[in-house]
Amino acid sequence: MSIETREKIRAHIKSFPARSSHYSRNQNPNKVYLSEELNVHLMWLLFLKQYENDQYVKYTSGKKHDMKPVVKYKYYSNIFLTEFNTGFGSPRSDTSLKCDQLQQQIENVKSDEELVNQKSNERRLHQSQADNGYTLLRRKSNEALGKNNFDMMTFDFQQNLPLPSLTSSDMFYSRMLWVYNFGVHNCNNGDGYMNIWHEGVAARGSSEVCSCLFKIIRNNTKRSPNLVLFSDGCVGQNKNKTVITFLQFLVENSFYRRIDHYFLYRGHTFLPNDRDFGLIEKRKKLTKATLVSDNVTMIEGSRISQPFVVNTIQTEDILDFKAVAERCMTKSTLKSNSGEKISLNDIHWFSYGQSDETNATHTSSITVDHGGEVWCRYSHNEMEAWKKVKIFKRGVTSISPPTAKYSGSVPIKTAKYQDLMKLFDKGLLNEETKRFYQALTHGNETRATDADDVDDNTVMDYDY
Repeated sequence: MSIETREKIRAHIKSFPARSSHYSRNQNPNKVYLSEELNVHLMWLLFLKQYENDQYVKYTSGKKHDMKPVVKYKYYSNIFLTEFNTGFGSPRSDTSLKCDQLQQQIENVKSDEELVNQKSNERRLHQSQADNGYTLLRRKSNEALGKNNFDMMTFDFQQNLPLPSLTSSDMFYSRMLWVYNFGVHNCNNGDGYMNIWHEGVAARGSSEVCSCLFKIIRNNTKRSPNLVLFSDGCVGQNKNKTVITFLQFLVENSFYRRIDHYFLYRGHTFLPNDRDFGLIEKRKKLTKATLVSDNVTMIEGSRISQPFVVNTIQTEDILDFKAVAERCMTKSTLKSNSGEKISLNDIHWFSYGQSDETNATHTSSITVDHGGEVWCRYSHNEMEAWKKVKIFKRGVTSISPPTAKYSGSVPIKTAKYQDLMKLFDKGLLNEETKRFYQALTHGNETRATDADDVDDNTVMDYDY
């Protein structure tokens, strides 16, 4: 195969918009992902359609045995597999990085029985801690069902939804408008709240998480005195100073007396939201969406009994809790009252307002008010001593109310806007849909680069 042909193949592979995933960033930082509707074989067929159309026609008309393409599938596949660190879809890692690391360490020291036993014990301990997280989630969910002594919610983002969603091969070469769906599952009654917006409305960071939760909490007129939250431990969205400030704000303003926020272990985070999202993904396969309203209709029809409640988020709904955190919280590394540095990555339980504290012999416990402190633990073990953290800057005694995060719509990248306009030039979308996309603000070439807005499953245009 000639050098020129090889370059054509490389250029073709690079022509598909790619995205990175925070879930794999630590383990494989350079890996990117193409559309979940693509695979290598389909990419090869699209290559033939573009460069060897007569061979493509033979394939699609059932004359595969008559095909004699210059670029055979094995050649295209070999370049894809050996020269590109690329996968498909936006995987949410179901395997624990720590589990994989420990297993690899065990493989590496097979000849040393003592080290094998040590690493095996570490792996069993980690898996036991992860299992305890699931056990706690099930126990709390059972306690919450039909009860009103505490509210309980789990929350997470669904994988981003591409818009428009069509069957034309042109879609694979175009940057799509991303639609975000932030799901909140009410464990007291099984209700599912889906908060949906597109990237021209707002970003997908911690302020957006807090704003969606705040909207649901404010609208709940029958709140219990206590709140229990479960989520994954994504630092960009769920485990950061913005969310800490928001939950402390809820306590200070008497929305709740006590809030416990539990984080499941990375790679072991199957939440009720995942079941909810599974229903939506199943319905999505039967739906072709060109407008956000199509996604709303699709989500509303995803669960027949007890349909999801869909909130279409507007730009003005997003409050800047991140700015509040920057004004009120210490900028330095969090430290306990004893001077111990607190690693957010390792925390699995934050408590706000009040907590139960056991005595030195663990024979009894009392409920203690935190004051201006946030208490945390590195595990879900109720016997672990609390780390008590003063979160406010010197001179700050309370959290100021948030203001609007945005003064107007959020610009999308110009290249993405141009790709969307090309779809209309090819006659793939109607005039009504065209008006929606034409109205999008564009020109932001550097959006979503700070730690709070580059999130798990963040989707970005990638330059190979």
